[in-house]
Amino acid sequence: MFQKLKTTAMYPNETQNTDCLEGSITQHFAYLHGVLQNVERKIIDSLHKRHDSWNKNIDEISQQLREHEDRLQSALVVIGSITENLDKIDIQQVIRNLQKLADIPCHLVITSNSDEKEIRFNIDQTIVNTLEKHCTIHVPAASNFSLQRTELLPDDYEIEPLTEEISILRLRDKSAGMKATSAVAIAPRTNDNHPSVGVSEMVRVTHVIDPSCFYVQLIQHQNKLAELTKELAMLANTSGIIPTEVTLSMENLHLLFIALKLHKITDRNWYRARVVNKRTDPNKDERYTVFFVDYGMNEENVPLSRMRNIIPTFSMHSGMALRCTLFDVVPNGGAWHPDATEAFKKLVCTNTMVSMCVMMRTGDTFYVDLCAVSSKDSGLIPVKDSLTYMKYATCVSSNTLMRMNPDSTTKYYKEQLELESYIDVEVLFVESPDCIYVQKIHSNRSYHCKMIRELTETYEHNLSSTEYIPVPHKDLPCAAPGVDKRWHRGIITDVTEISVQVFFVDLGYTLMFNYNAIRALPKKYMSCKTQAIRVSLRNIKPPYGNWDQWRLEAIEFLKKCLMHSTKPYKIVAFDKSGDTYNVVMYRHDKTNVAYLLIKNGFALNTRPSPRNANTGGKSRNRRQKHRRAINNMKEPTESEEPIEQVERIASAESHTILNTSTRSTSEETEDPFKVHVLVHQVRSPDCIYVSDAMCEQTGIEEMMKQIQEFYNKYRSTKQEVWNMDAVCAVYSANNSMYYRGKIVEINTKGNVVVFLYDIGVEETVSINDIQALYPPFFKIPTSVFKIKLSGILPCGGSSSWPSSSCQALHEIIDKNQNCRFYISKLEDEDVENSAIPVELWIKQKKMDGPLAPTRIEINSVNRMLVDKGLALPVKEYAKKRDKIVAVELKRLAIKKSERLLKSESNVKWFKINNGDGAVAEAGINMDSKILLEYSNSNSDSEEYSSEEIFDNMPTLPKLSSWLPAEPILKDVFSAVPTYLDHDGFLYLHSIEQNTKTLHSIETKLQDLYNNCAVESCDIVWAAGDMCIAQYHANQKWYRGKVVEFVDYGNVEECSIGTLKKKVILENIPIQCTKCLIYGLNPNNKTGKWTTEDLDKIHGLLIDKNCEVSILDATDLFYVISVTIFPNEHCSQTMDLITFLVNEWNMNIKLEIENNLSGRDTSTTDTPDVIIENSKFIYSDEEIENVAKDEVISGYSVLMQHTNALNESGSCAMTDHEENFSWCKSKTDIVTSTPHIVSEENLSINYKVIDIPQDIEYIEIELCCSITATKFHAQLKENAHSTTLTTYYEQYQLLMSDLQENACKQPMITYIAPNTPCCAKFSDGVWYRCLIVETEPAAGTTDVEIKLLYVDYGNDEYRTVNTEQCELHALKKEWMDVPVLAIKCKLWNIEVASSANKDSLLPRLKEMYNRRVVATIKKIDNDFMYIELYENEDREELIYGSLIQEGIFKRIKDCQTASLKNISQ
Repeated sequence: MFQKLKTTAMYPNETQNTDCLEGSITQHFAYLHGVLQNVERKIIDSLHKRHDSWNKNIDEISQQLREHEDRLQSALVVIGSITENLDKIDIQQVIRNLQKLADIPCHLVITSNSDEKEIRFNIDQTIVNTLEKHCTIHVPAASNFSLQRTELLPDDYEIEPLTEEISILRLRDKSAGMKATSAVAIAPRTNDNHPSVGVSEMVRVTHVIDPSCFYVQLIQHQNKLAELTKELAMLANTSGIIPTEVTLSMENLHLLFIALKLHKITDRNWYRARVVNKRTDPNKDERYTVFFVDYGMNEENVPLSRMRNIIPTFSMHSGMALRCTLFDVVPNGGAWHPDATEAFKKLVCTNTMVSMCVMMRTGDTFYVDLCAVSSKDSGLIPVKDSLTYMKYATCVSSNTLMRMNPDSTTKYYKEQLELESYIDVEVLFVESPDCIYVQKIHSNRSYHCKMIRELTETYEHNLSSTEYIPVPHKDLPCAAPGVDKRWHRGIITDVTEISVQVFFVDLGYTLMFNYNAIRALPKKYMSCKTQAIRVSLRNIKPPYGNWDQWRLEAIEFLKKCLMHSTKPYKIVAFDKSGDTYNVVMYRHDKTNVAYLLIKNGFALNTRPSPRNANTGGKSRNRRQKHRRAINNMKEPTESEEPIEQVERIASAESHTILNTSTRSTSEETEDPFKVHVLVHQVRSPDCIYVSDAMCEQTGIEEMMKQIQEFYNKYRSTKQEVWNMDAVCAVYSANNSMYYRGKIVEINTKGNVVVFLYDIGVEETVSINDIQALYPPFFKIPTSVFKIKLSGILPCGGSSSWPSSSCQALHEIIDKNQNCRFYISKLEDEDVENSAIPVELWIKQKKMDGPLAPTRIEINSVNRMLVDKGLALPVKEYAKKRDKIVAVELKRLAIKKSERLLKSESNVKWFKINNGDGAVAEAGINMDSKILLEYSNSNSDSEEYSSEEIFDNMPTLPKLSSWLPAEPILKDVFSAVPTYLDHDGFLYLHSIEQNTKTLHSIETKLQDLYNNCAVESCDIVWAAGDMCIAQYHANQKWYRGKVVEFVDYGNVEECSIGTLKKKVILENIPIQCTKCLIYGLNPNNKTGKWTTEDLDKIHGLLIDKNCEVSILDATDLFYVISVTIFPNEHCSQTMDLITFLVNEWNMNIKLEIENNLSGRDTSTTDTPDVIIENSKFIYSDEEIENVAKDEVISGYSVLMQHTNALNESGSCAMTDHEENFSWCKSKTDIVTSTPHIVSEENLSINYKVIDIPQDIEYIEIELCCSITATKFHAQLKENAHSTTLTTYYEQYQLLMSDLQENACKQPMITYIAPNTPCCAKFSDGVWYRCLIVETEPAAGTTDVEIKLLYVDYGNDEYRTVNTEQCELHALKKEWMDVPVLAIKCKLWNIEVASSANKDSLLPRLKEMYNRRVVATIKKIDNDFMYIELYENEDREELIYGSLIQEGIFKRIKDCQTASLKNISQ
């Protein structure tokens, strides 16, 4: 039975399979051999170890004997000199020393003895049989071929033609019909024998176009090329067939022919060539342009007579001419000069040998460096340098080349990650923990999105006219459709006979396509860097010993963690291996992603254990001490909870009433490996107390206020005996405040040395100034932790630090007290004696000369001590580079922050009476929460004079800034303005809230700071430093910061001597409030106030009583209106703006602009005194209760509980610059033409309602019709959803507030499109609106506007006057409630063309103005597609009868959708 051979079968395929199996067999048995060798070496080493231990033991005994002998020889010398010096020697001492020598060990004994004397070698004899049978091989029978005569062939046998052209065309036709698929099965591709990147080869240059395009042949291929030439000549001269016609198409661009080369008369050889063009001459003879694939040159006007068909044996090998370009070099002037090309030819062609180093490869182009081997002296001539020296070219980097000439290369330029710095990214695709593709958050998104849109439009609408890829090959850039059906940039990663594999460089995943599904990528799209960056999680490996294989469960878990979250991630790249960055990745809650895998058992930690770290050159005693510390210490694990979770757990366990959460600050650490700290006290390099400078002080500050209040009202029974390390409450006369402390030393004179936990200093106080600490104050941990300087040791081999080193460290810290301090820690260092080993850094400003610019240096304090000769460096310490990131160091610091040990609880407490100071026992419930308010009681001790108190005050304040001003309690209050700054911000006091406190502050400051001398610490200052400053006008002392009087707001210049660094009253908040007067804006080109206008307003307001009404509040200031009372400038009570405009004719722009919050406030430095509100997660029940109880009069409840309401994960605005985003920009100019704004801008001014994704249905009311199937619907109360119910209840509160206060709001004075407002409808009710069109009325001041009622969807036209428009501004909280009108469309429904409109309208009216149930089918940018039902059962459509009657009809080709696939 004969079988027809359908495809080409070649023995080399079977040979390759055999070679592959043979390699696997060899590799396996080489591995087994290696295992056996390792076992052999291990056994032999155990023998040698026993022998070596004997030799080592004997050497130690010999060394001891030599030492004993030396000691005895020394003793004999001493004995010999005794007789001559009897009168000078203490005989008894000599005898005692000799007696010690008598105890020298001199007996040799066996310390350990074993009964076994013989070494045995045991062999498992079964291993041989196991090895012989552990593997087998199955070899199938080989295929056999035979030759048969024509008459013996079967009847159905088809005799193929002599040429292969038809079969090849059929094969291409088949491949053209294939469709793209996502299958990943790829056939192996044979090696093209081309040099790889980084390899050097000897080559021969065959053809030169210019230095950016030339062709070379490898010297190693010359013999193969010569044999190929001979065989081609034999084929052409014997059985070669002249082709009758060559048709140019996509298919036969792959076909090869052999052609006669006639460049030279003597060259009559035949070469492989490809037809690339065809033309017809005047004689109607066809002429072809061919490309010689082994030489890289073209020849034109080739007739068919000089061409022969080629057989598959010669066409299966790729071309031997490699297309090359010089690497990182560009021509001067933008194009290669002909002289440059001739110089290049002379260099590479006159010299017989050329060395080529491949630097990079993109597609079929090699970027190379050439060195010509001189034929005279065999020296190397760098071609690129020679062209540069001859001024024909310029060397540039790849990035420079991309910017200068993006079209010069077809290489993708990859986005890079900066090492050792925080970078915000989003995850694109996850293959495994070793292969994650991410994209920078702040990369050029707009340009990339625009490029994708252009690609999609180009290839979707003009697919047939776009350029095919004639020869797909590996590493070739291309364009292909992704899973989102949009076209993206890609690169071919593998090619089979029927398909290609494409990696999407901007998306991070790979798909398979057939040849005709991809297109060539224009060079203009190559300049944008690829967005997908490959990263690998650091310090983890797969469990169960599979180093290179991750379990499917681990990959799915990682995908769920990373790809199902819309929030960004932070990564820190440590190093780069190839194209992969090794990173540490953190989620938005600061959880390390790698630790999640470890915690859930999907990965193992490969981070080196600090317990096995080499301690280098430490002494033996130091090593033992270090080892004991390790054994007694609990090392924090790397899978610790995030900072916030640790604090929540601590808070939950202690049920403390104080907030200790860490502030979430937008200011990133300057270095991801350094933590900004405040240095509180320095004892030695092994004992420094610091705190995290970025830590939120709200909890500590609130606790300090509570401590002052409590101990001003209550006192504990006097304790006669105090012990060391006891925790107590300490009254500090230096600061007139109570602190939590620990007794460090008890003196005999009735004084004790205490360490004050919360400010990190030691102080000596009287024993009468300490008392028991009230139990609730034990529960909050201290913010101070202890560190030690790592990498250094005390000089002289001592285990303790000498006083000179400690003094030098004190001087370094004191000298740089105005600088920033940072700490960093290496991975392999253990915590010793509760001190974290760190390197301490100082950020210093230095100037090389009076005119030289200031430069910033970050210097190591550890290295400073070494350079001063006051410390010894630890060997090899400077070479260590494995630092931990700042987040991990902060976690460790929190773990090491001291928690106070609770003392005896049976302490009696007495209440201090207000009158005579007597005390009465108070029954205080220890488990109850205490709520203390600020008290103005005087707590100064009468035992000390002002001079003594001032001398003992600490140099640095315990807080970084003054406490922020407390909120004003009333919306309308009497005030005294104190300062008006250059930006128009007004600073004022509430007479009711602040007068008494201000008087108390002034009195205490005058008593303490009058006649105080200037100290050394009062000389050096930095902007923002807290201080007590003297005002030049009245010579009184006030609280301030350099250089602003914080209780009054004014900024002044102060001389040295009028500023004091020692401050008190830090527990009292700032007394002045920063405000902005609504409508007070300069109407000039610069937008800045003139000095003349400011002086007038200043004289009218400052230090004069007025009435203030709060209109709005932001994080930074209040928006107010001011009513002035009669004074020397004003004769009657009047609104400030009215007075300035009507009486003083001041040029004021009355409207508020949208850049209000963007005013320059750098002079006030307000962010330093702002405490951000902590974010809490509320339950649905809590939200529901709050929504029912609260009335919208300030910030809306929805804004306060955004996290609970926003179930879709979207975030509310938090940036202070967004607090005025509701204000309308007044950049539009009123013209004679109408202004129209799209209704799509509604979401810019109002918040859009956010429907939860998992909700099954919603209850709505149809309120405004657009067409028969399109309408606006208003959300109603949905009892089944807490979120939707809250929206509805908030809207009801809004409407109630709107009816009461809308008419009190300021009228809109500038009418422009896209302006939010409120207006009264014809039914007499106020509603929220949006101005969408404006058109000035001719000849009048009237304006015709179109109002959109945003909560109902209907609109109306009305004519308004610019001076009295009856449109009022909205409060900020009115803008915060989402719009309840939803633009809807019936799902899969359209009106039938035969429908009767007259019968349709009455039926539609029945659907409106009543509560119905809607099922959401789909949401896009325009509509929410819904189905309407009568009730929650959703059994029958409301418009079902319309469908049956043929008025409505279903759209047959609609695609189904579900709420889970709602577009974001």
